[in-house]
Amino acid sequence: NKIMAMSYRANESSYSQSYMSLRNAIFGEMLLDDYIDKINEVSKEDIMRVANLSFDQSKELLMICRS
Repeated sequence: NKIMAMSYRANESSYSQSYMSLRNAIFGEMLLDDYIDKINEVSKEDIMRVANLSFDQSKELLMICRS
């Protein structure tokens, strides 16, 4: 949600649009609209697959705190 909010703000700013276009032309970076499209293509399954690669479940620690 933070990324989407940032993109809406950037789309409303002529400075941000110019800056992103310039970075695209010089460095080949994605335009903001393309970046948002890529984010929207990510599925829950994609996130779970990467999470499973990142976190070793054999080292998981479960703690129960009681007050």
